[in-house]
Amino acid sequence: MRLSNIANYLTLERDLSAAVQFVALNACESGLPCRFYVSRLNSDLTLHHIASFGFSEEFIALNSKFSLLTNPLLNQAIQSEKLLVRPRDEAYRREFKDLVSLDDDSKWETTIFMPLLPNFASTLSTQMKMEDREESHEYFGLLQSIFNLYIQRMGVHENHNNGRASKTKENRMGAKLSERQELILEMIKDGMTNSSIANRMGYSESLIRQESMAIYQKLGVDGRRDLVRSDLLDESSDDESHGIQT
Repeated sequence: MRLSNIANYLTLERDLSAAVQFVALNACESGLPCRFYVSRLNSDLTLHHIASFGFSEEFIALNSKFSLLTNPLLNQAIQSEKLLVRPRDEAYRREFKDLVSLDDDSKWETTIFMPLLPNFASTLSTQMKMEDREESHEYFGLLQSIFNLYIQRMGVHENHNNGRASKTKENRMGAKLSERQELILEMIKDGMTNSSIANRMGYSESLIRQESMAIYQKLGVDGRRDLVRSDLLDESSDDESHGIQT
């Protein structure tokens, strides 16, 4: 059911950042959000960040590009053209001890390394512990195929090579909202309920609730009431757009 919902969503979604966010929020069978990082591999074996969810702006700034050789597991996945499922145990952490870590790194229990098309790769970290078993490979292999098809359909590789980018807005905390999140934010500002927003946009109320939670997280507020009281609404609407998507 989760993979079916993801596939249906990606059929309509044209914003890469929103697609990555939806996968991160819905891929894990536990219902907990995942951390998803998608990058493009250049001929010099440098990986360049193109979209992600669950990472701070500071971390992305430090890791917007890095050599594939510094990530042996992702390198192995790309070379073998097979995904890897690795519990983040002591052996895992020793292997990556020289890389920049996150403050909340301890809550992530498993990382899946997924090659995407000939020149893309991704990592998906979950908050539940999984072993490197057949059922895990089957599930995330299907997710890998679904996202591969999405990238191919959207022509992400062509858009990057041509330097084209869509626009998203940036609020004062540095987190960028997708175009759809900007529309939802405006309707929240107008006092509309999640149900009313869902009817207006033609999405499920569950999706609008998930998007609203993502908006609150990006704006650094606790919820709708805190959002309405703050001055973030006006500032997020007035900020200039920055092109970071493909």
